[in-house]
Amino acid sequence: MNDDDYTKDEIAHRLVWKAKHAMKLTCAHSLNGHPMRTPEIITTDNGFAIVTTKGTDAVSLDEVSAIVAYKIDELTTDLVCCDIVTGSGDGEQIRTIHEEIPGFVTVMARFEALPGFNKQWRNAVSLPPFATNRTTIYSRAANAT
Repeated sequence: MNDDDYTKDEIAHRLVWKAKHAMKLTCAHSLNGHPMRTPEIITTDNGFAIVTTKGTDAVSLDEVSAIVAYKIDELTTDLVCCDIVTGSGDGEQIRTIHEEIPGFVTVMARFEALPGFNKQWRNAVSLPPFATNRTTIYSRAANAT
């Protein structure tokens, strides 16, 4: 897949995410000199929470409508990412997580409890290297039938 295979909204989302990720890598301290809290993913009894300096965003597994995994080419390595979709229509929200955030592996294991979750997702996303390999690894709508 190349950028022509994505909608304008998906491309915009990826560009914003890349900009935020670049800031995370270059900013080790806040303006007042104190270390910044790095994002963290915590699993809960019924879902997960993303903890950042801005607060905690808790999500129930019942809210997850889709999960899309893909890679971002970072020149010498690939960064495995997942877009977690909740809601629908105007209320749709996408939360992006990646493998460098502490808790990523644990939350991915938690997602395996979702009916129809593709447990072979990493194989589908990993090869070939440096290709995006955008793959829907969970869709609530596909499992509703």
